[in-house]
Amino acid sequence: MPTASDGLEPVRRYLEAVVRRAEHHLLPFPDVTSHVLVEVILRHDVGSLDCHVPSPTSASPIELRFAMQGAAYALAYTPAGSGPLELRDAEGAVVCVFRTGETWARVNAAFNKL
Repeated sequence: MPTASDGLEPVRRYLEAVVRRAEHHLLPFPDVTSHVLVEVILRHDVGSLDCHVPSPTSASPIELRFAMQGAAYALAYTPAGSGPLELRDAEGAVVCVFRTGETWARVNAAFNKL
């Protein structure tokens, strides 16, 4: 059962920032986001969710940081380059890229490999 320390506020902040940044850059909202966020919510280590939103003028990505089975990851969104979502490991290396139109099965398979 989730505890108060495992609130989903970081997920809400991340989603809100992604939507606003996509709108600001006149990009379509990446429709794969809901699939990826469901996987993060269901699989993250309790208490590991954190959100980093850089200033709107920064080239740094919006990140939802979390741990899964003790390993650190970040879900990164950068509006440049059509705004794919990147799953990065603790060193910042891209583990997987999720683009608009990805199926839930593809997203689930990517998370199963972690």
